[in-house]
Amino acid sequence: MAIGYGIDFGTSTSAIIVVDAEGTVTRISDPESAHTSYTFPSSAFVNAQGDLLVGTAAERQKRLDLSAFRTEFKREFRSTVPNQLGNRSLRTDELVTALLKRLRECALDRIPGPAQQVVITIPASWDEVQRRRMTDAAAAAGFDPATVVLLPEPVAALRYAFDRDLLIAETTVLVYDLGGGTFDCVLARGNTAEGYAVVGRPGGCPDIGGIDFTTALMKKVAHDLEPPRPDWLEIDPDDDQASRMYLSFRDECESAKRVLSTQASAWLHLPEGDPVEVDQATLEDSIGQMLEETIASCDQLLRTADLTWEDIGQVVPVGGSTRLTLIAKLLRDSANRVVKVAEPELAVALGAALHAKDLINGVEDRFSEEEAPVETGEAAEESATHSTVPLPDAAERPAPETPYTPPAYPSRLSAMTSRASPAKVAGVMLAGLAGMAGILKLGLLSYAGLAALLDEHAWEWVPSGWVAGIAGTVCMLAVVLVATLVYVYIIEERDGDLVSPWITLAFTATVGAVVWHHAAGWDDAAIPVSILVNVAVIAYAVAAEHASYLDWGLGDAMEETWAALFAVGGVALFTWWSAAAYGRLAAYLEPRWWEFWATGWIGGLVGTLAAAAAVAIAVFCIFVMDENVAEDHQQGFVLVCMVLTAAATIVAYNVPGGLGVAITFAVANLAAASFLIASTD
Repeated sequence: MAIGYGIDFGTSTSAIIVVDAEGTVTRISDPESAHTSYTFPSSAFVNAQGDLLVGTAAERQKRLDLSAFRTEFKREFRSTVPNQLGNRSLRTDELVTALLKRLRECALDRIPGPAQQVVITIPASWDEVQRRRMTDAAAAAGFDPATVVLLPEPVAALRYAFDRDLLIAETTVLVYDLGGGTFDCVLARGNTAEGYAVVGRPGGCPDIGGIDFTTALMKKVAHDLEPPRPDWLEIDPDDDQASRMYLSFRDECESAKRVLSTQASAWLHLPEGDPVEVDQATLEDSIGQMLEETIASCDQLLRTADLTWEDIGQVVPVGGSTRLTLIAKLLRDSANRVVKVAEPELAVALGAALHAKDLINGVEDRFSEEEAPVETGEAAEESATHSTVPLPDAAERPAPETPYTPPAYPSRLSAMTSRASPAKVAGVMLAGLAGMAGILKLGLLSYAGLAALLDEHAWEWVPSGWVAGIAGTVCMLAVVLVATLVYVYIIEERDGDLVSPWITLAFTATVGAVVWHHAAGWDDAAIPVSILVNVAVIAYAVAAEHASYLDWGLGDAMEETWAALFAVGGVALFTWWSAAAYGRLAAYLEPRWWEFWATGWIGGLVGTLAAAAAVAIAVFCIFVMDENVAEDHQQGFVLVCMVLTAAATIVAYNVPGGLGVAITFAVANLAAASFLIASTD
């Protein structure tokens, strides 16, 4: 069986993935890791016996002798100056060779046999010297040089992006690749079936990555302490205790950075003193400028290609550092659609593996060159694709015609970490919903019954109709005022562009439920009111998530499941008609039809047909979702939602009184929760 390797040699971590000709991928884990991890630390250590260890084994022993430990050596790959590790003198390319050899050994242990194609990813900024040195390192690690292909990291990320989404219609994709040590961005236009062209030249920042974020957080925390502790920010080769404090502090900051990917705050256990709490605002202060530089690089790339953010069909964030919530929020604020990537740290390696599969099968390269529209010959040279012009160093990048002033990004970042806590923002929105519903109900009651109440209990000279009209109008104005105050608060404290559409939907559904219930009563409006209330619940949940620091992706897959709402409504409607036909149609027809007609079987037949229609709608919905490449969990939870909707309808029809109301709402809420799960990446 022909197999290939996809290798991502990263600044902080590396990965290898095995692929066969059919496209089956096998992730290779580091056997030294205590937990299943498909990435290997890009680290090296020489023990007392002179043995060179790499990966997790090196990380475990670094505290024994810091002078024998080396990491993040990818940034020094061009250098030929040897590093002194313990009792050995080793060049950077020798450390890379050892790491590649370890990746190869682990892959062979899992799937024996030589690789027919080996695709190793490299930064787009590497020149011919670095590329040749990587090829030599791969040969020294045991790979057949004839099988080794070097692929720029952003191009590998593109290969993964197009394969993952199975794009049918032509679209323009921006890959935002933020790894441990570098940031790259690249544009491509096309689709999965016909191929895609890399537009312009890859952009990026060769000195911005996850390790820089950790260092920035360390500096921020160390200088904010009382007293400041700058001694925790560097390794002292002559002081083992100080060096261990540095490593402990760095590990804590690295851990806190990862925690802040999913939580609003994290605790740092310092080498000395009491623990301190850091939050999203602290992280934003530390790395905000670097994030703005990544967005500025994307802006420059788009300008070179004569495009804007509105022209981008989707943004694909890859690289482990894109797990940070601040990055996800910032990209969502700029782009129309940001794809949720399940394993961003493995995306480049997966893209390399898919490219290896293409080479094994003799598939023509899916990438072609497409020059971006330009105005001058000099600009045309700058816009060449990755295969003709390497990414320049930071000092060589052409300066913009006017000094770059970060546009709305700083304010957007600040909006994510403003004074109000996520709980407070969510509470204000919930209070607004409840206040609107209550005041609206009072207004409707005033219009409908206040005049009659005053005629019966007030003095004769009181103009009851006038008072009722004024009271109802004041309530309606109060509803508008509450909604306005909530909007103003949200826009001041959070990114209103993300939150406002969802809270608007929640407000609209709440108003609809109150008005419908008031007009028709519970007996005739149980189902529509339940649906509207649960739409409000879904919209509020998504709005609260977007207003928080969390990045659960609630509602992010709504475009794949929104059509299922019509199916859910159809199931509810036909289930209701089925119940009505079984229970009331015969009695309704009895005095109105000829005596020789047996009305009972007509009610049964119509009820059965309506029930069958409800089932057919559910099956058709799942079939359509399957045809549109929806995820399995989406199909499953949409089906659960429809089943629960039918159950709520049956209960509402058959169980009278307060018990029926309680059960209907409980089941309807479970249906809403199922749909929300289905619509979440």
